[in-house]
This record gives sequence, structure tokens and C-alpha cells, in this order.
Amino acid sequence: MHPDFQHSTHPPAARDGADRRDMPGGGGGPSGYVTHAELAHRLTSNREQIIKHFDSRFDTLEKMIRDGFPHGDPRGHREVHEGQIERANTRKALWKSVWEKLVGGTVITALIFIGQASWSKFLALLQGAPK
Repeated sequence: MHPDFQHSTHPPAARDGADRRDMPGGGGGPSGYVTHAELAHRLTSNREQIIKHFDSRFDTLEKMIRDGFPHGDPRGHREVHEGQIERANTRKALWKSVWEKLVGGTVITALIFIGQASWSKFLALLQGAPK
């Protein structure tokens, strides 16, 4: 058993529920419980310190975020990325067009070659040339 641990001297039923706040030693007030005024004081006494702490943390976070952008300019950073995306889309469209024309030209060339070979064979058959 841990040396700081002490068994309760109150019966289990007395330790259960909201009634435990009324027991001696149950809280921080003189009679053993935390009064509303004491609770309000505890909650508001550190208010300024907490506000300063969070302001400091947010200032640090804002500085870190701004330092991540060129010249501390998130809008300029976004515009640079938008330009890069636009150039990538233009390049993609160009290569798609080149590929379509290359495939289309290859198919047309193959059809012309097959048509010319078939026509030559047809003319050779008509003239009675040897096979």
C-alpha cells in the first residue's frame, strides 16, 4: 500500500454521491467543503495569467506560420502555388494533345499503308502478275 494512501473512516454509503461534499475533510473550506465563493475565486484568480499564457502561445504560433511563407505573405504563397498548378495543367493538356495527334497520325498512316498495299495487290491480280 502506498504510504500516502489512507482508508476512509466514513462508511461507503456516506462516500457515495453528492453528500460527500458535506463530510469533514471533503473539500477545501473550513468545514471540509468548497464554497461557491471559494470555487469562483479559484476559477478567476488565474484568469489574467491564463490569458497572457494563451496570447503568448498564439503569438508564437502566428509567427511560426508567417515565417513559413515567403515575406510572411500567405496570399502570395497561395498565388505561387496556383501558378504552378496552372502551368502543370497546361503542360498536361499539351502532352495529351501531342499524344492524341501522334496516335491519330499513326492510325491514319497504317490505314494508308494497308490501303496502298491492298490496291497494289488488287492491280497485280487484275494484270495477271505472278504471285
